[in-house]
Amino acid sequence: GDVDPECKPVVIGIDFGTAYSGVAFAYRADPGSIQCGAPTAADPAQIKVPTALLQMEDGTWEFGNEAESKYNEILNEHNAIDPTQPAPAHLYKRFKMVLKGENKGFDTLMALSVNNKAHSLIELVEICLRKLKDYALGRVNGGFGGA
Repeated sequence: GDVDPECKPVVIGIDFGTAYSGVAFAYRADPGSIQCGAPTAADPAQIKVPTALLQMEDGTWEFGNEAESKYNEILNEHNAIDPTQPAPAHLYKRFKMVLKGENKGFDTLMALSVNNKAHSLIELVEICLRKLKDYALGRVNGGFGGA
């Protein structure tokens, strides 16, 4: 159908899922052509990646496939040196499940990493949404069909 002339030049949708996340967008010039993708996707056909965050030892964050693969590398290296000590990085997965049954106090909820390090749930959600937003804007700024 016709697109309202007041419509913004692009519409972006973010799917922030419990297990997998991705983005979709369409340009006003061609609203029937919806493009999908996700940061750290293994190939262009992969439209979602794991909703996983890895907090590195230096405080930086990795997302998606990159988070999971780096965590596995770190664990392999760490276990070869001293498996009795905690790993120097923390992987958070399925942390949205902390919300189940909650109806208030979201700013105080904590999520646990796979090795039981607590972190603010609201901060994990913010980091994920920022990673997805930055990816979407990068794709949109790359132009129609941009990578």
